[in-house]
Amino acid sequence: MKTFLTLSFVVLTSFSAPVMSQSFKNSNYQNYEQEQEKLTQVAMAKIKPEHVEDFKRIVNGLLSKMRAQPGNISYNYSQNQEDPTEFIFNEHWINGVSIKNHMESAMVQNFFGQVGSFFEEGFPQLIIMKDQGSHEN
Repeated sequence: MKTFLTLSFVVLTSFSAPVMSQSFKNSNYQNYEQEQEKLTQVAMAKIKPEHVEDFKRIVNGLLSKMRAQPGNISYNYSQNQEDPTEFIFNEHWINGVSIKNHMESAMVQNFFGQVGSFFEEGFPQLIIMKDQGSHEN
């Protein structure tokens, strides 16, 4: 069995949830709209403890719809086992337009409307990276 551990030190952009339209002004996804290569969008969320189960229920209810969006290659999220209030979202997109369309979709807007008050201050945080290759077993 292969085990991979990836450590990344990055500067993340914080959304000012719950008002996503305002938060887009603070995020960097629009800088990548013209990018034609595959991109990875990583988001980190820290959820208030009393909202963790509701957050997971809402996210799990949207996963198949997120994955079905045009341009999505994969969409996954993980929960920190040492701090169950921390989540990482790992999304792969075919290009920058796909990320822009995802972030501005009614589904994402509605999602942040539902869960915006669940986030700890300074979260969620977002970074977009250009893919440098895939990790195959």
